[in-house]
Amino acid sequence: MGKYKYISNWHYQTKESIVLTKLAWISKYPSIWYLVISFAFSWALFLPYVYVENALESDFFLIARILSSFGPALAAVVLIRLTEGKNAVKKLFRDILSISSNQKWMAVAAGLAFLAVLIPLAVLVYMHEISLASVTARNLLILIPNFVLSLLLFGSITDEIGWRGFLLAKLQQNHTAVSASVIIGLFWGLWQLPTYYFSGLVESNLSPIWLFIESVALSIILTWIYNSSKSLVGSIVFNGVYRTLTQFFLPLSEATGNIVAFQQLYTGVLVNIALIVLLFCGGKKLVFSFQPRKSEER
Repeated sequence: MGKYKYISNWHYQTKESIVLTKLAWISKYPSIWYLVISFAFSWALFLPYVYVENALESDFFLIARILSSFGPALAAVVLIRLTEGKNAVKKLFRDILSISSNQKWMAVAAGLAFLAVLIPLAVLVYMHEISLASVTARNLLILIPNFVLSLLLFGSITDEIGWRGFLLAKLQQNHTAVSASVIIGLFWGLWQLPTYYFSGLVESNLSPIWLFIESVALSIILTWIYNSSKSLVGSIVFNGVYRTLTQFFLPLSEATGNIVAFQQLYTGVLVNIALIVLLFCGGKKLVFSFQPRKSEER
């Protein structure tokens, strides 16, 4: 009896040791594990639709598209739960809901996202390359539910949970904020790349090269918002507003044959915003801090 008890204890201790070893390895390379999980989950759903004639007409495409957007958040939540515990996961979700304490950064994020899309749109309208005659007040009202759908189902929240909420924090332990942003931007662009080959979708007419430039510039801006506000709320708002507006106006530019020009213009605006952020905040921490001068004592 004692022999069997010894074998049972040895077997249990061995299994426990293996689990602890695996957790230690995950804790040692969290960034790599994040990329593996998020890419594996999302690309498993993305890639089958790269090879179909018309993705929109394919069965279950919409479901696959929605589920794939949860890859970054899934990777982040799983890894945080394994390495830091359930309280850390709860803290992450509490941060997403901390709206009242982040209203200023929400306004800044929304304003910059509007500028990033509306400035290039105004340029194209001025040059008579695109017409807004078909855009009615009723059409614009669609932006509200589209924004909500972007937040909940099409990646605005899930992107930020993964790329900023998890990976950015890990990379900034050993890299400057701008270096971490560039790394994230490149992988973020690569993660999205299959969607640019979905036949029948507006993204299939965009340039993959400009996608990577856009992703890096966006990453720098979102890092600045996240580091300065110390919250995901502002970056989620920027992501949601920007995504909603580009998806609304891209079909208009596509109809006039100016979709790549529109992409280049809004990417150019993002690059300029990113450069301004770097100029005033520096690349080490990418944190905005304003301290008004104290009046000199007489």
